[in-house]
Amino acid sequence: MTRARFRAVFLAAIMVLSVVAMGAGFVGGAAAQSGDEIVVSEGDSIQDAVDNATTGDTIYLQSGTYDQQISIEKDLTIIGESDTVISYDSASGSSYGENSFIIVENNSTVELDGLSIEGPFTSSNTAGIFIRNNGSVNATNVAMRQMFVPENGEPSGTQNHGAIALGHNKYTESTSSGDVHLSNSEIDGFGKFAVLISGGRSTATIHQTTINGSGKIDTLAQDAILVDEGRLLVEGSQFNAIRSTGNTGTGISVYGPSEKVVIRDNSFSGVNKAVSLQSYREFDDSPGVIEDVVIKQNNIENQFQAIDIFSERSLAGTDDTVVSNLTYAQNEIRDGNTGLAAWTGQVVSSNISGNVFENNTVQVYQPRGTFRGSNIIDANQFDRAAFVGSANSTIYSEIQLATDNNIYDASPAQSGDVVTVYPGVYNESVTISTQNVTLRGPNAGISDEVNRSDEAVIQNSVDVRASDVEISGFEINSPGQQGTASPTDYAGQVGVNVHSGNENVTISHNVITDIGTADDDANAIGVLASDGTSGIEIDSNEISNLIGTDEDEGAVQAVLIDESGTQITDATVTNNLITGLLDTRSTVAIRYNGDVQGNISENNISDLNTEGTIPGSGGAPGGFTQAISLAEGGGSDTGPSEVTITGNTITAIETTTTENFARPYGVLLGGSTDADSVTLKRNNIALDLNSGERTRPAVAVANGADERLDATLNYWGDADGPNTTEDIILGNVTSDPFLTVAAESVDDPVRRTTDFGHDLVIPADGEPHSIAFPAAVEGNVSEVFGEFDGTIYAYDGDEWESGTEVRDEDIDALDAFAVSVDEGEADLRIDFEYAETDSPVPSMTSAELEQGWNFVGAPHGNAGSDEAFAGSTGDVTTVIDAIAGPESRTTPYGLDASGQVTNPDEVSPFKGYWVFVTDDGELGATVPVDPTQETEEGALTGN
Repeated sequence: MTRARFRAVFLAAIMVLSVVAMGAGFVGGAAAQSGDEIVVSEGDSIQDAVDNATTGDTIYLQSGTYDQQISIEKDLTIIGESDTVISYDSASGSSYGENSFIIVENNSTVELDGLSIEGPFTSSNTAGIFIRNNGSVNATNVAMRQMFVPENGEPSGTQNHGAIALGHNKYTESTSSGDVHLSNSEIDGFGKFAVLISGGRSTATIHQTTINGSGKIDTLAQDAILVDEGRLLVEGSQFNAIRSTGNTGTGISVYGPSEKVVIRDNSFSGVNKAVSLQSYREFDDSPGVIEDVVIKQNNIENQFQAIDIFSERSLAGTDDTVVSNLTYAQNEIRDGNTGLAAWTGQVVSSNISGNVFENNTVQVYQPRGTFRGSNIIDANQFDRAAFVGSANSTIYSEIQLATDNNIYDASPAQSGDVVTVYPGVYNESVTISTQNVTLRGPNAGISDEVNRSDEAVIQNSVDVRASDVEISGFEINSPGQQGTASPTDYAGQVGVNVHSGNENVTISHNVITDIGTADDDANAIGVLASDGTSGIEIDSNEISNLIGTDEDEGAVQAVLIDESGTQITDATVTNNLITGLLDTRSTVAIRYNGDVQGNISENNISDLNTEGTIPGSGGAPGGFTQAISLAEGGGSDTGPSEVTITGNTITAIETTTTENFARPYGVLLGGSTDADSVTLKRNNIALDLNSGERTRPAVAVANGADERLDATLNYWGDADGPNTTEDIILGNVTSDPFLTVAAESVDDPVRRTTDFGHDLVIPADGEPHSIAFPAAVEGNVSEVFGEFDGTIYAYDGDEWESGTEVRDEDIDALDAFAVSVDEGEADLRIDFEYAETDSPVPSMTSAELEQGWNFVGAPHGNAGSDEAFAGSTGDVTTVIDAIAGPESRTTPYGLDASGQVTNPDEVSPFKGYWVFVTDDGELGATVPVDPTQETEEGALTGN
């Protein structure tokens, strides 16, 4: 009430009182009539006014401080002018009735408006307003301050003091039923309670009221509103700074049996517990259920626990129902320890939906699956959520907490458990130390970027220190800082680190990106599997944007399998996208170091680069880029073996510094690798020969071992096969036959494809060289041989023909030619593939032989001339090897000739021979029309 309004009311009251006094002979002690208005001035006795008032009267208090106790047993209204303060220096009595400031009792209802009730108290068992014996209070615009017994400046440890108390004999001497209605008011500082409602199904309504605690205190557990056996409506109110050392300061505590509890549109800040629901009564420990609870549209932040549900009896083995019919909806719970906690007991029929849980250490704590009938994880919004087992369990905001499950003394994840993680940003490192645990993100099983949903982002490394672990469906960022990089130190900034001795670990469907981007010495590694990690599987991940040192040291490696003493077998790296790797010394997509066996397949590797200035030993190139590397490694005394490399696509790998850097490599085998046991097939290795500042061509495959590497049936970026004249294949490597289409167009097993070709090389030495074709090929002579400086000769049975006489002729099975390339020109590469047919049934062809000398190819190799030409229907008497064939290093399947001139003991099906027959006949080809590679190889080699 404003001072002007108060004075107007006050003057009117004086006039009324004067009339009454004149008409009734009023003197100080006489009774007033019902509905009268009584004015009390500072220094006067409010109690006298109360005693003289009649039910329904209004007492107006002028501004001032009234240091007195007031006891009311009738229905009255007390209105204070602004700055009206009621205080009471109570004696050290033993009861609320002796010590409290305002006492309302005996079925009376009192309206209070515009009062300030100020402590502190001088003794316990004190309340600012005490209600008993079925009294009720409606308080509006009331301010209550320092409602406690002080001890060192904060509320003392005594439990029996607070602002408003109604009810139970433990606190208030008698069982009572009544109502408390508090609106547009403030309670600033209180003892055990701000508002206490207990006994007899009393009702409390708190509206638009602010309740402030005293901050963190050591002396007692505060309850701003405490309801024991009653009804409650709290709306539009604020609860602040209600804390205790034991995290037991509570905004609203409700004990069963209670009913019709509604808590909505409130804000809680700095409160240990916003709301606590307990199934035993605070005062006599008898069990009781809280029925029909609505907690809705509240803002709760910076709390220890937002909602706490508890059954004392359940601790002793009785699974009590704490709440029946709970609605917990559309609340915002932020920046606390626990968002929703159910310690023991059960909640029957719960609707927990539409809430926002954000940045709470534990979002929902329910170790016993307390909330029956509610799908919490999908019906609410979580900035982060991780849980073990089913969604109806404890939900953490940290993956490590869910994995260890060690908060509140809960059990950690056990063998066989699945830790499910929902989308969000998890700024933590994660360590998995329990065997047979699965860490499952929202995109588990999804590698396609288009189909991936919001990510669970781990912004640090994941350490695996147990076997049989699976990590799937995450984005893992580890930009961090690791210090000085070293060329031999692989303990750099790692995305996923599988430690030594842990076997059968699966890392799948993750996006591992931005590793080392915040540290110029990062030595970044996407996935590291160390010694003895057999069974490691790295499948369907994206590994991208790895940035290494800027000091010409260290290395960037997307995947490193590193043996240093204990063999690693069954290492699988498959279906990964690896792109965007950069270092100043060395950049490698996939590296098997040491005694490693396994499979590298179906990976897409691109955009690798090394840029720097470091020279190598003796001035040799010191920096390098490698897509796939099989090497001995610094901690091992041997190299990889039994490695299958298939189905990979390798493009856009570079070293962009001209002088000191080695050529980029697609696949590199070190000298200690058992090359004979390595399978390299059905890969796309399509590298730019020359790019940027680099002046030497990229190397598709290099074999540093003595054993031959079988690199047949790969696609080299062109239907014509690898450009062997540019030295893109180095060492002891067989690359022919090759695929003539991209590898992904070829089904496994690759040997059953018909999309393959051969690449034969005629040296530019000016001498004639022969070449033969085991079956009919696509194109005529000019199309197959192309333009070159030299001459093509074909023998027609009588004489050699050349030039326009042969250029338009088709090439049939066993046709042979003599070719000379002018000396000093480029070697002639002859790329060919076999002619196709629409017939589903293989058909065989033959070459005609005329009596006398014929110039033809051998039907197959790995045999002497007698056996190779035994299929002729004409009598073959002599076979002469008079003209050198193609370069032996390009001869498919290694089917080279022995070099003997007459009736040689080993012939090649890819060179021409003079064959003498005594009569006309036919020479049958062993390779059918449009053969598969498997069929061709079997026919030509006899295997």
